[in-house]
Amino acid sequence: MTEQSSSLPWIILRVDKQEYALHMESIVEVLRMVAVRPLPDTQPWIAGMMNMRGRGVPVMDLRRRLGTPARPYALDMIIVVIQIDGHMMGLIADQATEFLSLPPESIRPTESSGGPPSILSGIANAGDRLILTLDARALLGLEKRQPLLPQTAGASGN
Repeated sequence: MTEQSSSLPWIILRVDKQEYALHMESIVEVLRMVAVRPLPDTQPWIAGMMNMRGRGVPVMDLRRRLGTPARPYALDMIIVVIQIDGHMMGLIADQATEFLSLPPESIRPTESSGGPPSILSGIANAGDRLILTLDARALLGLEKRQPLLPQTAGASGN
């Protein structure tokens, strides 16, 4: 996997009590929580759409996507904006805790981790911590070659 072979650092996100790592090469920006407009007829983990400098960006609730208990959105939460192959999405997490270099040899691929295997790419050992690594392509729905939202959804800033 190219995400794990690069020496770029990972951002560590906290969702509920679990730590998740997302490779920095896919991250555009980390924002404080902003207003998210609900979208009809989407997956239950799609929180809605946010306006990012005039561009509509779909937003995913990582708690819902990862099957952890829901939490009302609050100003202390963050949105991590990722982009791959022109597809952009915001990911709501409880917090970003640190940037961490994870050597490729510290990450083993997931087999049956108990979580959704389609969005988890591995399990990293960082000292006495086990950190689940997220696959940004899978989060965007690009692994199936079907983005989670139609291309036109990101065209409007309203």
